[in-house]
Amino acid sequence: GFLTEQGPFRPDKDGNININDFAWTKRANMIFVEQPAGVGFSTVSDDADLTTGDEQASADFVNAVGVFFDKFSALRGNEFFVASESWGGHYAPWFSRAIIRAQAAG
Repeated sequence: GFLTEQGPFRPDKDGNININDFAWTKRANMIFVEQPAGVGFSTVSDDADLTTGDEQASADFVNAVGVFFDKFSALRGNEFFVASESWGGHYAPWFSRAIIRAQAAG
Protein backbone atom coordinates (compact mmCIF):
# COMPACT_ATOMS: atom_id res chain seq x y z
CA GLY A 1 0.00 0.00 0.00
CA PHE A 2 2.72 2.51 0.92
CA LEU A 3 4.78 2.16 -2.25
CA THR A 4 2.02 1.71 -4.81
CA GLU A 5 -1.18 3.23 -3.42
CA GLN A 6 -1.39 5.61 -0.45
CA GLY A 7 2.19 6.79 0.02
CA PRO A 8 3.68 10.10 -1.15
CA PHE A 9 5.62 8.54 -4.04
CA ARG A 10 4.99 5.88 -6.69
CA PRO A 11 7.55 3.94 -8.67
CA ASP A 12 6.89 3.64 -12.39
CA LYS A 13 7.67 0.70 -14.69
CA ASP A 14 11.12 2.16 -15.46
CA GLY A 15 12.09 2.36 -11.79
CA ASN A 16 11.66 6.12 -11.49
CA ILE A 17 10.04 7.59 -8.39
CA ASN A 18 7.23 10.08 -8.97
CA ILE A 19 5.06 12.15 -6.66
CA ASN A 20 1.70 10.49 -6.02
CA ASP A 21 -0.90 13.19 -6.64
CA PHE A 22 -3.54 11.07 -4.90
CA ALA A 23 -1.52 10.15 -1.79
CA TRP A 24 -3.45 9.74 1.42
CA THR A 25 -0.45 11.34 3.12
CA LYS A 26 -1.55 14.69 1.64
CA ARG A 27 -4.56 14.68 3.98
CA ALA A 28 -3.43 12.71 7.02
CA ASN A 29 -0.50 11.63 9.14
CA MET A 30 -0.06 7.94 8.43
CA ILE A 31 1.89 5.09 9.95
CA PHE A 32 2.50 2.07 7.73
CA VAL A 33 3.06 -1.08 9.79
CA GLU A 34 4.17 -4.42 8.37
CA GLN A 35 2.39 -6.97 10.52
CA PRO A 36 2.84 -9.55 11.82
CA ALA A 37 6.56 -9.36 12.47
CA GLY A 38 8.51 -11.09 9.74
CA VAL A 39 6.25 -10.29 6.77
CA GLY A 40 6.83 -7.75 4.03
CA PHE A 41 9.82 -5.56 4.82
CA SER A 42 9.68 -6.22 8.58
CA THR A 43 12.40 -8.29 10.18
CA VAL A 44 13.22 -9.90 13.49
CA SER A 45 16.70 -10.46 14.86
CA ASP A 46 15.77 -13.87 16.25
CA ASP A 47 13.33 -16.29 14.58
CA ALA A 48 11.92 -17.01 18.05
CA ASP A 49 10.42 -13.49 17.88
CA LEU A 50 8.30 -14.30 14.82
CA THR A 51 4.63 -13.80 15.57
CA THR A 52 2.58 -16.97 15.38
CA GLY A 53 -0.98 -15.90 16.13
CA ASP A 54 -3.58 -13.16 16.16
CA GLU A 55 -3.27 -12.45 19.89
CA GLN A 56 0.50 -11.96 19.69
CA ALA A 57 0.25 -9.87 16.51
CA SER A 58 -2.34 -7.70 18.26
CA ALA A 59 -0.16 -7.27 21.34
CA ASP A 60 2.80 -6.35 19.11
CA PHE A 61 0.65 -3.78 17.29
CA VAL A 62 -0.60 -2.19 20.52
CA ASN A 63 3.00 -2.02 21.74
CA ALA A 64 4.16 -0.38 18.49
CA VAL A 65 1.36 2.20 18.61
CA GLY A 66 2.19 2.94 22.25
CA VAL A 67 5.87 3.45 21.45
CA PHE A 68 4.92 5.74 18.56
CA PHE A 69 2.69 7.94 20.73
CA ASP A 70 5.27 7.99 23.53
CA LYS A 71 7.79 9.36 21.04
CA PHE A 72 5.36 11.72 19.25
CA SER A 73 3.11 12.73 22.14
CA ALA A 74 1.93 15.90 20.35
CA LEU A 75 -0.09 13.61 18.05
CA ARG A 76 -2.01 11.92 20.90
CA GLY A 77 -5.01 14.21 20.48
CA ASN A 78 -5.45 13.37 16.80
CA GLU A 79 -8.09 10.97 15.55
CA PHE A 80 -6.70 7.47 15.05
CA PHE A 81 -7.95 4.99 12.48
CA VAL A 82 -6.86 1.46 11.67
CA ALA A 83 -7.04 0.58 7.97
CA SER A 84 -5.71 -2.40 6.07
CA GLU A 85 -5.76 -4.22 2.79
CA SER A 86 -5.60 -7.79 1.58
CA TRP A 87 -4.95 -10.19 4.48
CA GLY A 88 -4.75 -7.11 6.71
CA GLY A 89 -8.55 -7.22 6.62
CA HIS A 90 -8.21 -10.18 8.95
CA TYR A 91 -5.88 -8.35 11.34
CA ALA A 92 -7.50 -4.88 11.46
CA PRO A 93 -10.44 -5.96 13.67
CA TRP A 94 -8.07 -7.83 16.00
CA PHE A 95 -5.78 -4.80 16.28
CA SER A 96 -8.69 -2.42 16.79
CA ARG A 97 -10.13 -4.59 19.55
CA ALA A 98 -6.72 -4.84 21.22
CA ILE A 99 -6.33 -1.04 21.20
CA ILE A 100 -9.80 -0.56 22.68
CA ARG A 101 -9.06 -3.12 25.41
CA ALA A 102 -5.67 -1.54 26.17
CA GLN A 103 -7.28 1.89 26.50
CA ALA A 104 -10.00 0.52 28.77
CA ALA A 105 -7.36 -1.14 30.96
CA GLY A 106 -5.54 2.18 31.30
